[in-house]
Amino acid sequence: MKIINILTHIPPKSIFEYEDPVEYQKIFLETDYVRIDKYPFWIGFFKVDWHHQWGRRVQQINQNIIIECWRPYGEVINTVYKKEVEGILHKVFPSECRKVKKVGHFTQSILMLQALKKEIQSKDVLIHFYGAHQSLTTWLLLKLKPRSTPVIIQQLGGPFDFFSYKKSGNILRLVPYFLEKRAFKFIDKYFTASKTEQAFLANHFKSLDFELFLNGINFSLYEPVNKTSAKETSGISPRKKMILYVGRYNSTKNVDNLIDAFIKIKQKHKNVILYLVGGFKEDEFYNKALKSGATIVERSDKSINKYFAAADVYVMPISNYNVKEFGGIGIAPLEALAMNTPVISENLKHCPGKQDEISMLGIFNLDYSKLDQHILDVIDNSWKYKNCRQVAQKYYDINENTNKLISIYKSLHTKHYGKV
Repeated sequence: MKIINILTHIPPKSIFEYEDPVEYQKIFLETDYVRIDKYPFWIGFFKVDWHHQWGRRVQQINQNIIIECWRPYGEVINTVYKKEVEGILHKVFPSECRKVKKVGHFTQSILMLQALKKEIQSKDVLIHFYGAHQSLTTWLLLKLKPRSTPVIIQQLGGPFDFFSYKKSGNILRLVPYFLEKRAFKFIDKYFTASKTEQAFLANHFKSLDFELFLNGINFSLYEPVNKTSAKETSGISPRKKMILYVGRYNSTKNVDNLIDAFIKIKQKHKNVILYLVGGFKEDEFYNKALKSGATIVERSDKSINKYFAAADVYVMPISNYNVKEFGGIGIAPLEALAMNTPVISENLKHCPGKQDEISMLGIFNLDYSKLDQHILDVIDNSWKYKNCRQVAQKYYDINENTNKLISIYKSLHTKHYGKV
C-alpha cells in the first residue's frame, strides 16, 4: 500500500532569504536540500512538516506501507525536485497562485495533477491531504474526480470560506465554499481537529464520514521532571515561577495581551518570569516583549523541551476567531501538557474529553481582561493540574493514533481495491 501525503501550502517566503542552505540550517536543523544553479539556489525538504513527521511515524509502525511526501513550492521553480529524506521520498512541484478580487486566492499545479493521474492508474495508492480549505486540494479533486481512489482530507487549521462570508457579508466568498463542497464528494474520510468545525460538518455535510482527530505527539520524548530540577538545569532560580509561550510574537496569538498581563503581575510578584520562545526580531511585538523584561529565545529547530519542563504554566491567549475556533488544541500546548505543565488557552476546548477532564488540563474559559489573574490562579493552585499529562496522553498519544490511522488506511484500501 502506498500513501501520498500532500501538504497543501507552499513553504514560507523566509526560506528564500538564505542564498546558502547552510546558513538556514544553522537555525533550522531539521532540513534536507538540493542545490540548484538559480534563485532560490536551493530546494528545501523539511522534516518538521506534518506530512513528513506523521508519515514517518506510520512507516515506522508498518514498514510495508510506502510513504511519499508531496507539496507545492510556488513559482520559484519550474520543474519537480525529489529527495529521499529519512526513508521517505519527497517531491516538490511548481505551482501558481492567482488572486480573484473579492473571491480569494486559487492555487494549482499542473505537474502535480499529472503525477497524481499516473499514481491513480496504479490502482494501489491512497491520497492523504494535510490541510483542508486549500484551493489546491479543491482544484485537484475536481480535476481528478478520484471515485475509485481512497482520499483522506485532514484539517490542520483554518475555517471553511462559509465563515468568511458570514463575517464579511461578501457573497462572493461562497464561491470557494461551494467548489469545496463539490470536491468533498470525492473523499472517503475527513479529519478535523476543531469541535466548532465538527458541529458545522454535522449540520452541513450529513453524508460525509468525518471525525474529531489529531495525530498528536510522541509522549515518550517528553518525560516530565521535577520543576525545581528543570529550572536548575536551565539556569533559572527554583524560587522563580515561570510563564511560557511558544510561537511568533504577533497579534494572531494575542502575545501583546500576555505581555501586558506579565507587566501587571511583576509589579506585585517579583518572582514571576516570562519566557517567549520561537519568534523573530521582525515580529510585531518583539520590541514590546524586550521592554517588558521577558526572556526572549528566537526561533530554531533545537529542542525546547527544557522550557516546557521548567514552566509553571503555558499560556496561549488566542482571541483571533479563526485560530481559536478552527486551530484545534495546538501542538505546543500538547508539548507543555506532556511535561505536566498546565495550559491557559481557549483552544483546550477542542480536546475530545469531557469538561471535567478538560478542566484538569488548565483554564479554557478565559476573560482576557483578567489574564494576569488566570495565570496566578494556575500558579497558586498547581495541584489541580497534577494529572494534565495523563489526560492529554489519553487522547493525543501518537502511537495509539497512528495505529488507528493505519487501520483506517487498510479499511479504505480494502474497500477500493479489495486487498491490503
